[in-house]
Amino acid sequence: MHGQELKEKSKSMKKVLFYYVLLFIISYSVFDYTTIICLFFNIQVEFSHITSLLIPIICLYIFLIIISCFVKYKVFKFILLLLLSVSIFSIIPEIIHIVVFNKPIDYISLMTLVDTNKSEAGDFIQTYGNFTTYLKLFFIIICPYIVLLLLPEYKRKIKIYSWKFILVFVVTLTAFILTFPRDYVQRELKPVFIYKTYQQVIKDKKLFIESITNNKYEDYGDIIVNSISDNNTYVLVIGESSDRNRNSLYGYERNTAAYLSKIKNEIYIFDDVISPHAHTSPSLEKVLTFADFQNEDFKYKYGSIIDFFKSAGFKTFWLSNQYKYGDYDAGYTAIANAADEKVYINTNSWQSHKTNYYDEKLVEKLALVLKNTNGNRFIIVHLFGSHSPYAKRYPKEFNIYKSNVFLKNINPNSKYANEANYNAYDNSILYTDYVLYKIITLLKQENINGYMLYFSDHGEDAGTTDKNIFHGHNESISTKPMYEIPFILWLSEKYKKENKEKINYIQNSIHRPYQTDRVIHTVIDLSNMDNKLFKPEDSIINKKFQQQKRYYGSKEYKK
Repeated sequence: MHGQELKEKSKSMKKVLFYYVLLFIISYSVFDYTTIICLFFNIQVEFSHITSLLIPIICLYIFLIIISCFVKYKVFKFILLLLLSVSIFSIIPEIIHIVVFNKPIDYISLMTLVDTNKSEAGDFIQTYGNFTTYLKLFFIIICPYIVLLLLPEYKRKIKIYSWKFILVFVVTLTAFILTFPRDYVQRELKPVFIYKTYQQVIKDKKLFIESITNNKYEDYGDIIVNSISDNNTYVLVIGESSDRNRNSLYGYERNTAAYLSKIKNEIYIFDDVISPHAHTSPSLEKVLTFADFQNEDFKYKYGSIIDFFKSAGFKTFWLSNQYKYGDYDAGYTAIANAADEKVYINTNSWQSHKTNYYDEKLVEKLALVLKNTNGNRFIIVHLFGSHSPYAKRYPKEFNIYKSNVFLKNINPNSKYANEANYNAYDNSILYTDYVLYKIITLLKQENINGYMLYFSDHGEDAGTTDKNIFHGHNESISTKPMYEIPFILWLSEKYKKENKEKINYIQNSIHRPYQTDRVIHTVIDLSNMDNKLFKPEDSIINKKFQQQKRYYGSKEYKK
């Protein structure tokens, strides 16, 4: 009989211990489920972050133990269910980011999420979505609920004399929690951090759009145009997700520049240029404004490159094959809206990964602009380039690279990487090369006085770093191919005759280290313009150029 009692007591103690352990796991999950996920995926977490949350987690744990003494088991589990649901569903973006990119979410990723429309969401799902990913997401989301389901029924009896102690403890605990510094709460508690960061992203975006939309140009002062001609045509072509390491103009083994290589002696190939960010919106908000890493607030003060050229008397154009989903789906859309004429050929913004036309259709639109207008013109051509899914970005006749000989070492079980993706990316680079060749050919035929400058908004790591790993582009990972972009300049014969001295500077500048957060100064310099905002030391082609530190993600970039 005595042995039976010991056995029952031991069983009861195990149940109680099991109960308190599971309740602590639930308490930790409510406050910091992200850390549990990171540890599961072997992602490094700062020890200081874990220790800094122990006090609030223990406080919640004790608080829940007290509550469990006064409410029914089903009511208590419902309270836990609500706490878990609010916490977990508030960090869904973080969970997806960790599963896909193996990194917690940050400001830039949230900024990209805010600027993502339905089509780009579809592209993301098609690129990264697979059975393993979905399974991981399901497991991570459902796991805390399984712990809750396993929580046994247990209720500690409270004696009358304990009430006063409990009341004092609860009041003291509440007062203690309220003394936590606000910045501590916003920094350490993930649901709060994501919510506050999301709010800041929305606030910054709204401020940027309002400042661009309402800019009155009073800050520009006089803009001097030092050109003999009053019929200049300057074309800025912005590519998408183009990694220069996959372009044969930069030494890649495959001939992915079969067209521009025919006129290689006519173009200037800058070989050490990187983008400021690994995502379109943050990159273009620097590229197309006076903002740079030293002057982030300039994007709110001085308008955009479109505003600048309009103030100089140029007629401005924005020709795009990118998604358009509303007037202000992204900050750079506000920049585009300032153009005198806007043409969007991709109207399938509600359909995942589809486009009405390939990029060469923009050449036709450019031809109409050149035919039907005259005077000083500034034209931005925004390509779809190598936006994932890559195989959707070129017609079937450009499906050149299909073999797996080049990829003989690729692991068939590698994360997201496969032969089709790798080959399709190279084909998309080749097709962009063809489109650029057609644009230059058109500009030659029209005998313009001006230039074409091409660079990509950012790069892409489509197996460049490791053929077994497809990173795409994500700033929290930040591999070099996500930033290393092509930067190519073509000059017309009329422009060369008028700017003989400048040609020498250009030729001597092709190996200079540069980051495109300062590219507006290069564009102004190429356009023979001067203004108080122009910094010759920030123009890659200027004799006064000064090298600055460059960054990819949080790391300093060195070639």
